[in-house]
Amino acid sequence: MSDSHPDSRAGLLQEVAHWPRGACRACHAPFPLVRGFERLCPICFKLDRGYSLLVSDKALLWLQVATKEDQQLKEDNASLTLTLRKVQTLCRNLRRDLATLKGGSDLTPERIEQLVRLCHPDKHNNSAVATEITQWLVPQRTPRKL
Repeated sequence: MSDSHPDSRAGLLQEVAHWPRGACRACHAPFPLVRGFERLCPICFKLDRGYSLLVSDKALLWLQVATKEDQQLKEDNASLTLTLRKVQTLCRNLRRDLATLKGGSDLTPERIEQLVRLCHPDKHNNSAVATEITQWLVPQRTPRKL
């Protein structure tokens, strides 16, 4: 089949490119509105009336499923991209905080011990903030030599 033939693939693509997209009222799958007034996709239309499905109908069904899967993949990708950006920001902040701790900070082992004693939950009615800060400080201590 040559491209100059009216039924060539290029000609067919040009014809169907103008068909509006509909959503089936029964299954909500996308389908082309060939006449413009269809409410059911060809699959649901035929099943509703008890007609047999042709191979071309099954091909449309396959495309509908693939379209839904593609949409889900796009949504998953967008969600994962957002999560990745949040994790990257958190990592940058943690690296910056770690660099601050290592780079000339006054947070010596002795200072950490003092801070633990000052903010220990026992001295602050077991407050959540005191517990959180103490839990962060304790791992910052260097192990004591025996």
